[in-house]
Amino acid sequence: MTNIIFIVLAILLLTVSAAWVVFVYYNRTGTITPPNSLKEISLIRNSTKSTIIWTHLATSLGGAVTISFIGLIYRDGSFFIAAGIAFILGLMMYRALIPFMFEAFQTSSEINSLDDYLSAGQSFPMAAISVVNAAIYFLLALAQFTSVFLLLKVLGIAYAPQFLFLTIVLVTVYLLYGVAGVFVTEKIQTIAICAWLASLLIFVISSFDIETILLLEPSYLTGLSKGPWLLVAVLVLFPWTAIARADLWQRTMSSKSAADGRGAISALMLVMFCIYVLMGLVGITLYSINPNLTDYNIAAFQVLDGINEAWIGLAVVGIFAALISSADSMLNLASISIFNFIRVFDRRCDDSFLVWHSVVLGGLALLSFTLVLFEVDLGSIVILASTASSILVPTLILTVFSKFDHSTAKFLSVSAGAITAVVALLFTEDPTIVFVPATILASIGLVVGVKSDALQRKNRTLEKKDAGK
Repeated sequence: MTNIIFIVLAILLLTVSAAWVVFVYYNRTGTITPPNSLKEISLIRNSTKSTIIWTHLATSLGGAVTISFIGLIYRDGSFFIAAGIAFILGLMMYRALIPFMFEAFQTSSEINSLDDYLSAGQSFPMAAISVVNAAIYFLLALAQFTSVFLLLKVLGIAYAPQFLFLTIVLVTVYLLYGVAGVFVTEKIQTIAICAWLASLLIFVISSFDIETILLLEPSYLTGLSKGPWLLVAVLVLFPWTAIARADLWQRTMSSKSAADGRGAISALMLVMFCIYVLMGLVGITLYSINPNLTDYNIAAFQVLDGINEAWIGLAVVGIFAALISSADSMLNLASISIFNFIRVFDRRCDDSFLVWHSVVLGGLALLSFTLVLFEVDLGSIVILASTASSILVPTLILTVFSKFDHSTAKFLSVSAGAITAVVALLFTEDPTIVFVPATILASIGLVVGVKSDALQRKNRTLEKKDAGK
């Protein structure tokens, strides 16, 4: 009971400290102000390089990695370590694309989000793209909330009221200060996350036994637990999902220059490589100690049983920081995409931005809270979010390297990928494989759309020539 009280007090102290920084210090200095437009909740232009690094780390070290990733490795072994390394390769490709997109973001006042950039202001592509992006970031926000729920449940705390309290604090801070407030609090949260990472490192050092691990199934250790073809597909296709991540673009485009954005990604690549290795060692070590957990989603929390009681409170604060640091960012991006979807059909909503934004964000938080109480599967949520990201990859590549809008191609690509993903989910019990057909059909839709757009341009050119005669 003493430990539980200490944990709750530590969590409340962290929350109050973060709120104090945002509401008092930054309000007095005028560093951040409440958002009044879509542009103000989308980007904070000319942010310092250190700020961008902090916010990249805080978002990337959320529950999707530090909780669900450990659980997925516990369940399937090195297969998901390979997925993590593939994502690092994707960050390398993303880094190479930064100069191309940075110029577009900086030279156009109409581009404030990845939705704007990919759709080029065209209604049908905007509708399709914003729906997919909203799904991606709602799922990732739901993953963070689910992780909080699981932790409170494991600790034996009355999870419903505590979880509701944290949700209200999170939404309130964001509504008052938007993405600027997110950037500020993420610095504090990243420091707190280090306590959780230190706990994981201590666990590995004290519990890792190479002899026991080598006795595990060969397929578990070699990444072949789901078969060689799916491993190849992950290594070939999954890296591309990094270039279609709106959270990465949001932070990079808030940098002062493309060079700063590339530097921040370089730092992120180095840190995440170390983190993926650490998560892999934790997951495999946990499996070697106890392969019979009834729920792989809570595997990461088993680390708390192997550390000193005096450290548990700090470790749990770090866990909460990891979960909350991503939740606000994901809600931010999901709300932006939903608002973009609404604007396709009614531009008048710009005049009542604050009302719409508050309703959308509150609705997303309430929906997340409700779904979490039904105990959704954490690992599946994260996998589905990654699958949705793969749908946007062909469209992003076309946007970067083509001088034409290709509205038909983008709409067909995103729609084909999304429909394929939904249909595939109805006929498979393993969501891990869904990204393969979704990516393939999105690419086919893109090719068909490009040919259709080219034919339309040719016909318009001929019509102009005939009209000129």
